Amino acid sequence: MDVLNEQVIDIGLKMFGYLVAAGLGMLLYSVIAERRRTAPASIEPHEAIAAPRRSEAVGGVDVQFVDLRGRPSEAAPFQTQPVGNRPTLKTDGRRDRLEVIRLARQMLRAGTPAEMVRRTLPISDAELTFLQSANAQ
Repeated sequence: MDVLNEQVIDIGLKMFGYLVAAGLGMLLYSVIAERRRTAPASIEPHEAIAAPRRSEAVGGVDVQFVDLRGRPSEAAPFQTQPVGNRPTLKTDGRRDRLEVIRLARQMLRAGTPAEMVRRTLPISDAELTFLQSANAQ
């Protein structure tokens, strides 16, 4: 069965036409759907938008900003609380993970039992096991 060049060109042009028609249909549908979805909001020009007060809850949930950059902020001054016999710097009631690991390493080197380290510092079992294996080497 022979396929003529004219038939191949005809089939290719029909497929190209179908693809172009499908693309245009998708484009028109997205334009119409977008127009239906967004309705212009009527805002009165003299109406002022007030910032929510701190006591108000957003959506029923009290939202609080947590700074994860690791830099101390001016809003949360450092507090010192003793851990054992050494004071530890704290910001906003939480210890720095590096500081906790450093203290745990020092306590393990001094011969403190692992259970005492676990009760004193907020450290996971995996971290404590890792520090113990690093001290053993």
